Amino acid sequence: MPNAKITSKGQVTIPAEVRRALGLKKGDMLAFEVRAEYAVVRKRPTLVEVLERFKHVLPTEEDLTYADDDEAVAAYFDDLDEDDLSDTMIVLEAKVPYRGQPR
Repeated sequence: MPNAKITSKGQVTIPAEVRRALGLKKGDMLAFEVRAEYAVVRKRPTLVEVLERFKHVLPTEEDLTYADDDEAVAAYFDDLDEDDLSDTMIVLEAKVPYRGQPR
């Protein structure tokens, strides 16, 4: 098991063996998960890596067949049940005048 020493600035050099095993390169982000008396260090995936990993569940261009944003929003609400909306309804009231006139 490779070891590393913490510097006075709290920095650690990740051993080459670990960098190779995780495919780490300069600029990669790491995630630290503290568990009891030890920590798990993982390479934090980039957005591109996450999208590639989950591309099988993401819509494709063929799935996005709406003519414009209004049609897409209408389709979204058509797919919802009335119960889906009941807990999230918001009533908006104008608090400032609109062109000098209250709404």
